[in-house]
Amino acid sequence: FNSSDISGENILVLSISHCLETKPYNEAG
Repeated sequence: FNSSDISGENILVLSISHCLETKPYNEAG
């Protein structure tokens, strides 16, 4: 995607953060 697309970067970061946050729960569950 375009590096100047801040909203796109935010969505990507939020997606990665969400995966990292939910991963421990999935492993523990």
